[in-house]
Amino acid sequence: MVRAMRAWFVVVIALVGCGNKKDGAASTTGSGSGSAVAAAVGSGSAATGSGSAVAAGSGSGSAAPSGCTLDGSYRMRFASNGTEGWWLRLGVTGGKDVKITGGALAMLGLDEKGPPADIAVDDKACTIVITRKTEQAGDLKISLKVDGTKVAGTVERTDKYGKPNTPLAGVRDTEPQKYPDCIKPGRYEIKLTAKKWKLDGTSHIGSCKDMADVHKPNVRVEMMGDTLLVDEIGTEEPFEQGFSHATITRVGDCEADIVYSEQDVDLKAGHIKFEGDKVTGKATDYAYQVMEDGEAGENMWTCSTTDAEITGKRLGD
Repeated sequence: MVRAMRAWFVVVIALVGCGNKKDGAASTTGSGSGSAVAAAVGSGSAATGSGSAVAAGSGSGSAAPSGCTLDGSYRMRFASNGTEGWWLRLGVTGGKDVKITGGALAMLGLDEKGPPADIAVDDKACTIVITRKTEQAGDLKISLKVDGTKVAGTVERTDKYGKPNTPLAGVRDTEPQKYPDCIKPGRYEIKLTAKKWKLDGTSHIGSCKDMADVHKPNVRVEMMGDTLLVDEIGTEEPFEQGFSHATITRVGDCEADIVYSEQDVDLKAGHIKFEGDKVTGKATDYAYQVMEDGEAGENMWTCSTTDAEITGKRLGD
């Protein structure tokens, strides 16, 4: 029996440890984030939004005289469970109607059953504050400050497994994110193949070439402004975000250097090129691990190469 310890490749799986309280999970932080905006959830949903928010300073619940514009789609990144780069997505309409539309909600307990989060809007101070009592994060408070299209803030929590105060930052989109023609955002499957592998250990079930196809990371590609983000995701719906995030250094509009690690996959040096619905490139330092679990016990072996072809195909949004 072969147990390939795949953790996943950014950018969605059932998250390992996602719903569990833990802050010591392995962290592979990268240059940012990625994931499509989920459908907005109304106020009838237990954990993902409170419907319309109460405007601060307004006894009637209606918005105060406008001091800033808050409407738009919010894409933000935060840290939790030992890893940075988790997504949180909001939608604001009418200056005060705030909905939590997607992201790694389990990391904050925003997916838990029970009363929806309380959301307070102050359109004079340009702030949004989300509070909720949760099992995952304890007393959760997300404070956002909006400055034009920029969003900054903090995540406060009282559980003993997470840091009590961490930053959060992102953008408020008032129009769709612009992409170069060569980059189509969405879900990708990445494959690495090599003519020559180095085997470290002993394999009883196949060669490095045979097992290479087992290790095909699934990631989500997205941009935030000029920043390209590649995040691990799961292979099945709802394609949730995983723990791993690539470190990306762009070289022009369509090309980038990439470093990416999962539990069983370690791409220490690579270069990729986007060509619409596909990705091509080279890896000059790549390795993967396989664990055999049989009657004789566990047997782990590693395959590595300094010359691998990178190919990727877009699977969907």
